[in-house]
Amino acid sequence: MKNHFHCSHHVVCTIVAAVCFVHAAGFSTSFAADTPGISPNGYEILKKALLLADEATSTVTVISDDDLELEMTESKKLSRDGQRLSRIDAVGTDGKPSLEPPFNLTSLVNAEGIWELHEEDKLALFLKYQSEEKKAIAGIDPNFNKPPIVEQNVYRVKEVQFNGVPSYKIVMTLAPDVYKNQLELRERYINEIMVKHRGEPSSNKKSSQIPPLPKAADKTASLYEFIVGKESHVIWATKEYGKDGDLIDKHEYSKVEYGLPLADDLFEVPQGYKIVTINSISEHSNLTVKIYTRRVKTWRDQKTK
Repeated sequence: MKNHFHCSHHVVCTIVAAVCFVHAAGFSTSFAADTPGISPNGYEILKKALLLADEATSTVTVISDDDLELEMTESKKLSRDGQRLSRIDAVGTDGKPSLEPPFNLTSLVNAEGIWELHEEDKLALFLKYQSEEKKAIAGIDPNFNKPPIVEQNVYRVKEVQFNGVPSYKIVMTLAPDVYKNQLELRERYINEIMVKHRGEPSSNKKSSQIPPLPKAADKTASLYEFIVGKESHVIWATKEYGKDGDLIDKHEYSKVEYGLPLADDLFEVPQGYKIVTINSISEHSNLTVKIYTRRVKTWRDQKTK
């Protein structure tokens, strides 16, 4: 039998971390030119690729280093008032450990924040942006999981074939100060869950019942790889590597489409849902534990009938 918190911890990290990465606004638009002497220019490639990504509806498979696998479809639309809207439908697939039951969640993103829709409970958890700069979600800076594309980093470009398509492989190595900042952001995120939700000290104390949360250094990328179509400028894949060279996460896009006619209500909380505003990651974690525990119980009861 799987520990309920262990499953819900994946849910917590997936909701905030994956949404921050997949949602186009998660990328900074400040770029650096390539190392002198390297052509073509990685700055121009990524700039055009990310501008195009703002308009695309895409399906991406996300695989983490602990084999949790998600397939996410992100749909995007520009509202009548010029606001960028995004909807992410995520479905967990059988990784190791497999999810019981298979995880699924819909997230809506706009200028106000993120709504997580839990269909079985008719519940919408609202993670509100808490600063004018839109940097804080439920008390945590979401930059902990954004690729920090800033000019201090080093960029290298190479022409490659990706699934038979001529592409560019862009390798971004974080500058020491940039990596240090990312590490501090992730440490604050982990400690918020551990100290406020678990009631444990931030020393990562082991428990026979609750698996220890990962150390920040094991989950903080120091190097990123982007695969970008040479002609289309579509981002087809990304990978994140830690300081020790181990793969942390990888994203592969199986479908990218532009100009799809999408209904307005696709980006709205459905009628009949109760909206709960989330003020902290610990509050979010508590609620998702309860939601997931109920879901697991219902799923197991149905299997035993």
